Amino acid sequence: MFANRQGARQTKDNISRRLKTAIKRANPKLANAGIEPLSLEKVTPYSFRRTYASLRAALRDDPVYAAEQMGHTDPAFTFRTYAKAVRRRGRLSGAHLEAFDRALEWARIGPAESAEIGRNADLGAEEVSNPASESQERH
Repeated sequence: MFANRQGARQTKDNISRRLKTAIKRANPKLANAGIEPLSLEKVTPYSFRRTYASLRAALRDDPVYAAEQMGHTDPAFTFRTYAKAVRRRGRLSGAHLEAFDRALEWARIGPAESAEIGRNADLGAEEVSNPASESQERH
């Protein structure tokens, strides 16, 4: 859930607009660093949810905990849906494999410790919570 200044939940359109603004600002910096720019069409708020769940599955977190974090009532559903990331890692190589492993390490130690350990890696992230009222079938 992303809160506005008054603490209320932001609309999907507002979140999408803010995300696109952030991507537009980040892309020149990514290009200067030799990193492929982010797609305005492919990166969505849902991408963060999918990434979170995939990292939890790849780290083999407790299925019940991960399902609760996602708002699912069935842990098997959560891991069946997001365990694809574990299989996908086996097909990666080079820079993509390194990036995947850095993401796993970041997820393992958490954003606060990651920022402390290696600020130059730019792996820190804001904590985002997900309302438990989301549909079980949403993934």
